[in-house]
Amino acid sequence: MNTVRLAVDLIFDLGLVINAVIYFPQIIKIIRTKEARDLSLMTFIGIALLQLSFALHGYFHQDRELTIGMLAAFLVSCWLVFLMIRYRKA
Repeated sequence: MNTVRLAVDLIFDLGLVINAVIYFPQIIKIIRTKEARDLSLMTFIGIALLQLSFALHGYFHQDRELTIGMLAAFLVSCWLVFLMIRYRKA
């Protein structure tokens, strides 16, 4: 059973990393094109709020991996939302 748990933990950790870096291609595209009109601002705000709620859940349940992973994803999402607002009317 320990092998299964280790595999699940590794997949979970990998998911946290992917969740934090998955938005970088979109961020790079916005920075290069200086345009974000076709993206849904409300969707990315909602995703950021979900990530923040998961980070808070991890914090209050002493789950360090979840807290750090979701805070990293939240910060990247906030960066994306900032760029979307900045280049919305470009």
